[in-house]
Amino acid sequence: MSLTYSFVSFSFQVEGSISLREPVTAGLFSLSAGIIPVLLGVLLVRAVRGWEQPRRRILSALVVGVLVANFYDLAKETAGLSGSTLRGVVDVLNVSFFAVALLGFYFAHQSLNGGGNLWLAYLWALLGVGLHGMGEGIVIGYDFATGFTILSLPQALSFTLHKIAEGASIGVLVYAVRVGLTQSVTVSLVAGLPVAVGTLLGLFGLPGGTSTFFFASSAGATVYGMTTLFTSDRNGVRRYAVWILVGFLYMYFAGVIHQFE
Repeated sequence: MSLTYSFVSFSFQVEGSISLREPVTAGLFSLSAGIIPVLLGVLLVRAVRGWEQPRRRILSALVVGVLVANFYDLAKETAGLSGSTLRGVVDVLNVSFFAVALLGFYFAHQSLNGGGNLWLAYLWALLGVGLHGMGEGIVIGYDFATGFTILSLPQALSFTLHKIAEGASIGVLVYAVRVGLTQSVTVSLVAGLPVAVGTLLGLFGLPGGTSTFFFASSAGATVYGMTTLFTSDRNGVRRYAVWILVGFLYMYFAGVIHQFE
């Protein structure tokens, strides 16, 4: 179910005049891959904004399942977190970044509480989806630089499905807010731009292993985001365990797709 590396182990080699080692090409490629699916997810939720409360809770429950799957994947790809090890500086830094992101998200959310769910959506887009995307981008850029990256339809589909789900997680937070197309695009830019930034950093020599710090930070932010959604709507989401499972399985099978070449 690996999300974080699903985009960088494709099976069709890019050849011809287009070179993914070229910064402009790589930046535009990863920018579109990071933003467009997220925007689709935001707009998908926006399209059903008129749903009554029970269906809204189903949406929230689905997203909780998505975030559970995301956290599992992030922890798995982060040294020390999934195995509860403390073997060196990297493990210490990962636990530290995890804690800082979780508490930072909490304090930022509390300080901006008057801004409502729109501010929460921007915080989640930056700290949850964005930091995850930064880590992905670093791995992508590093592999572009080394010539490891190859492309296939299943791999691209897997990545896109994951990003659409992340976009839906942003959309759920602003479900009750009248968010126009401009704000939908803006919040998607906040979430997707770090993929391109990370790609350029990796392309210019930042080691792929540094992505673990961004994955750890995103994992911490995901814990707070997941808790916030789970306790939303007067705790109504807790009644929808089946839909939480459906959200998890969506992410699971979206990850399974990337195994096919």
